[in-house]
Amino acid sequence: MDLRPSISGTWYPSDADELRSLLQHLLDLHADEAGSVPARVRGLLVPHARLAYSGNIAAKAYASLAATSYDTVVVLGPFHAYHRAPFLICQHDGYQTPLGPVAIDHKQVRAIHTILSERSGMGLTPTDETAEHSIEIQLPFLQTILGTFRLVPIMLAHQTPTTVAALSGALIEAIGDADPLLIASSDLSHFNPQHLAVLFDREMLNRITAYQAQAVLHAELEGAGSACGAGAIASMLMVAHALGASHSRLLGYGTSGDVTGDFNSVIGYAADAFW
Repeated sequence: MDLRPSISGTWYPSDADELRSLLQHLLDLHADEAGSVPARVRGLLVPHARLAYSGNIAAKAYASLAATSYDTVVVLGPFHAYHRAPFLICQHDGYQTPLGPVAIDHKQVRAIHTILSERSGMGLTPTDETAEHSIEIQLPFLQTILGTFRLVPIMLAHQTPTTVAALSGALIEAIGDADPLLIASSDLSHFNPQHLAVLFDREMLNRITAYQAQAVLHAELEGAGSACGAGAIASMLMVAHALGASHSRLLGYGTSGDVTGDFNSVIGYAADAFW
């Protein structure tokens, strides 16, 4: 299997035993989250900073999946560098992590690509990038909590109302019968003092928990809040709602300042469940 090289060793531990121990410790800390969502989770908002920074918040999201299983997991994240194509897909057969390979469901990927291309002229563009972290950082948690699953990893290089509408429509049509878990991989506001970050993030989270996808996309232009994966969040909300989700619960919130002790310039992290 042709596997994408891992970002482990920088974003999270490269030693398998160390990684397993750390993930299990974080999940055990939040074992009570398993009963906090009263129905099968359809979507999650999960941060994607280095595990040392946002792993504790991410664990709150993944702990809510305890005792559940999913055959298909769609991970939507931003592409943090410029790319001319709006939607990117890993060109390899799968992702490598210290816990083993995660295969990409290329059958589903082809179906999404076909629908996107036919409806909007914007398909999924393969890339051999090796630095983007928004997808891979979620995989060790998913491997730990779910075991095996089929992965659909999509990176949004353009996060606009037009691209979000196109992607959401294609996902609904292509995977609507697959009972998927939808992951929006995103941090919240960046590099504000703690008191401003909390204000901005509260407004953004109010929009997210209310399934206000368009308001999420418009928040930064309005100066009301921001998220590096706003398009991923909006897409997840639109697909989850179309597949029957109508409830949400904020499971955790924090900032990088909680870890570093530096509250002058922080990044916001949140865990949110949708069902």
